[in-house]
Amino acid sequence: MNLIFKTAMKEQKIGTRKFATYSHYTKNTLIISDRNRKGVYNLKNKDVRDRIPLYFPPGYTDFNKLPEDWNPHEAPYPGAEPTVYVIQLSGI
Repeated sequence: MNLIFKTAMKEQKIGTRKFATYSHYTKNTLIISDRNRKGVYNLKNKDVRDRIPLYFPPGYTDFNKLPEDWNPHEAPYPGAEPTVYVIQLSGI
């Protein structure tokens, strides 16, 4: 797998067969390491389209540690890039 990655980075291209091999390997590795979160692998286009942008102040990355007066659903200024997106899953 590492050889496929190195070749792709060096040549700046990858064939469809090597791409499929590498992508299946990475997907299966992720599924094995995170097998308890089955819903994550059943995302629909609508789920991604309806994602919710959140804005954190500089230096913050955790909901539990945000300043009390900070609203993560409001942009700090017009045109601000969201810090993260939240995808709400149905749970089924």
